[in-house]
Amino acid sequence: MVEISIIVPVFNVEKYINKCIDSILMQTFSNFELILVDDGSTDNSGKICDEYLGKDNRIKVIHQKNSGLSCARNVGIENSTGNFLGFVDSDDYLEGDMYQILYDDIKHFDADISICQFYDEYDGKRYFNNRKSKIKRCVFDNISAFKFTVEGNFLTVNAVNKLYSRRLFDNVRYPVGKTYEDAFVTPILMFNSKRISYNPLPKYVYVHRKNSITSSEYNPSDFCIIEAYENIFLFAKKNIPSLSCTAYQKCLYSYSSFLDKVILIKNFKNKNLINKIIKILKRNSLNILTSNCFSWKKKLKIIFIKINLKLYKFILKLVYKR
Repeated sequence: MVEISIIVPVFNVEKYINKCIDSILMQTFSNFELILVDDGSTDNSGKICDEYLGKDNRIKVIHQKNSGLSCARNVGIENSTGNFLGFVDSDDYLEGDMYQILYDDIKHFDADISICQFYDEYDGKRYFNNRKSKIKRCVFDNISAFKFTVEGNFLTVNAVNKLYSRRLFDNVRYPVGKTYEDAFVTPILMFNSKRISYNPLPKYVYVHRKNSITSSEYNPSDFCIIEAYENIFLFAKKNIPSLSCTAYQKCLYSYSSFLDKVILIKNFKNKNLINKIIKILKRNSLNILTSNCFSWKKKLKIIFIKINLKLYKFILKLVYKR
């Protein structure tokens, strides 16, 4: 019996996929299957996946027409056989003992989800926020985990630094056609769990590729960050009323992030939406400044918006070097 199914959606990552796959195959925990879902790659990514088939019998490769990350993950889930599920992005990589640690924790705490921390890698250099290590190895109930995940301080919505009990996906799938798909799903998985274990060790390496906020034009899918957290707010309002305020604060966070994205992009023409978001942020400025969902940098931006919109735009231009 396979214990863990590791699902990797693959799309045009020929420069990164070897390092990703090798880091999985070298895991000290060996009882897993690796499901590579080639999502219609137009470079050599699909071919590289096929080459690994002959190297390790734990590997499965599925080729499909390009349908997006959510669809690729869902296909991986439906073709998996493991008792537990893990997800890895194909341009990232893992420390060698990540799945051993996650598996040991999920068993030790009799948890439905186990979580570790991650490094952020920029230009080949790793960084780790030491504040995230202040919370020691422990276990949370579902309400606490939902709250901390929505706040996003040390528990985040990222799907990839976690191990999940298979049963959590009996009636849950990632939303096809949406970006920020993790934000739609992860808080709900937390709520549906009995216990969630947390380990402060950074074992997943999240590789940031160069992509300035102002280097790409607006895509309608960028609005999904707002849709995701509005959905979570409605979910909390219905299922955990005591956390509806926290979930609404995260909605405000999504408005702020969306505004950062679009306000400097020339092809974004919906000025009415921008003005609406600005009014919401101004009206809720005190709520934001006292919220655990906002970093001090984001709170500072809200102050700039409150004082003078031109100052806010000027600061954004400096930050993103437009």
